[in-house]
Amino acid sequence: MRRPKLSPTAREILRYLRQHASVDGAIEVSRTKLARHVGKSDNWTRQAIKSLEGAGLIEVEHCVGLSGQMLTNSYRLTEG
Repeated sequence: MRRPKLSPTAREILRYLRQHASVDGAIEVSRTKLARHVGKSDNWTRQAIKSLEGAGLIEVEHCVGLSGQMLTNSYRLTEG
């Protein structure tokens, strides 16, 4: 299987998720925290996450509170 071409930002986010995920590959972390970690804007970070999701490397669960406010997303590593 061919590895998808990822931006440096996407690779760094994937590395962070791998390092901090639980045994089952799950992690809850805010996009703001990921953006700070990689030193990029929220927009860059969102695009990198979308590319990881599109490449089938992660699944993203967007969490919303009862009153509609955005909560911390959940991510799950899906790669082999």
